[in-house]
Amino acid sequence: MTTTRPEGDPPAGSKRPLASRRALMLGGGAVVAGGVVSLTAGHLVHNHRRAVLDDRPRQIALAWPNPELDPVLTAALQKDIFAAHNLDVSLIDSVGSGRQAIDALRDGRAVVAAAPVLTWLQTFAGGVQDARLFCGARPCTFRLLVRKAAGIPRVDQMKGHSIAILRENSADRLFFSIMLKRKGVDPAAQITWRPMGLDDVGAALQDGSIDAVAGHDPIIWEVLQRYRPLVNGLFNSVDGNYGQRTNMALAMSAQSFAEDPVLASVLAASFHEAGKWVVRNPQEAVTLLADHTQTLGAATLREMLLHEPAPTIALGHALRVQVEQYIDELKLLDMFPTLENATSYAHRICVDLPTE
Repeated sequence: MTTTRPEGDPPAGSKRPLASRRALMLGGGAVVAGGVVSLTAGHLVHNHRRAVLDDRPRQIALAWPNPELDPVLTAALQKDIFAAHNLDVSLIDSVGSGRQAIDALRDGRAVVAAAPVLTWLQTFAGGVQDARLFCGARPCTFRLLVRKAAGIPRVDQMKGHSIAILRENSADRLFFSIMLKRKGVDPAAQITWRPMGLDDVGAALQDGSIDAVAGHDPIIWEVLQRYRPLVNGLFNSVDGNYGQRTNMALAMSAQSFAEDPVLASVLAASFHEAGKWVVRNPQEAVTLLADHTQTLGAATLREMLLHEPAPTIALGHALRVQVEQYIDELKLLDMFPTLENATSYAHRICVDLPTE
C-alpha cells in the first residue's frame, strides 16, 4: 500500500534531520527571511544591530491559541528559558484561536498576544489597530487534504467542491482562500466551506459530503494520520517560499510597547532561544508535547515535526516585508481595498526592537 502524505513532503520513513528544514543553525545564528538573528554572549543581534536586553523581573500574561500544542512555547515554559530572562509568564485560559488571543489583548487580560499574521491583519482591516507586531515566532504549517475518491489533482480544479474547516475562527480559511484565488477559483462563490469538528471528518469523507479538509498542525496532521487511506495532500505551506514565512506573530498594545519596549526584546530572545532548543533536542521536544496532548502519540508528533519548517523568528525589516506580502495577498480577497501603500502600513503596525 502506498503511504499518503502532504504534497512535497518526503516519505514518513525518511531520515531528514529537523534542523535541515528552512533554517541553518550556524554558531547559534538562525538564517531567516530577510536577516540573521543570533544570541551571542547574552545579546540578541539582528542584522548586526544589538537589541537592548535587561535582567529586570517581569510578570506578564500571554494569550496564545492552544498553547499546549506549540513546541517552541512549551520549550520556553518547561525548559526555564523564560525564567532565565526573568520572565514570569502566565497563560490566559481558554484561548483556542488567534481571534480569542487578540480579544484578550484588547480587553486588557493579556499583555502580549500571539496570533497568525493573517488573523492580525483581518482584525486591523476591521478597524482595530492598537496592537503592534514585534516578532514572528513560528512558521506556517497549513495543509489542504483532498478526498482520494474526489479525484482532484490540482488546486485550480477545486471549483464546485466543499472544504471542511476544522477551526472556524482560524487563519486556515483565509490562507487557502488566497491560494484558491491565485489559481482562478473564487473562494466565496465557488467553494462550499463547512465548519466541522475533528470527530466528524471521517464520516464526511466516507459519504462524500466533503471533498477536502483544510487546517494547520497539529490538528490537520491528526486528520492525515487518522484517515490516510481516504486522503491525499494537495497543497501545503511547509514547502517552497511559504515555508520561510512567519505565521504566529507576537504583539503588544501600542501603549505597552511605548512603556516597556525592552519586554519585546526579551520575549524575542526567549523565543529565538526556545526555537534553537527544539532544533537541537527534537526527541525531548516531542516528549514535552506528548505530555500535554491526549490524541497524538510521540511517534506521530515526531513525524509531524520532521515535516515542518524549523522554528525561526522574524524581526524588523524581515517581519515588515512578510506582512506586506500578506497584505498584498489579502487584497485578492477584497480586503484593504483603499490601502495604496502596504509598505507604509506595515511600518505603522510593526515595530523594531530597541537597539543599543
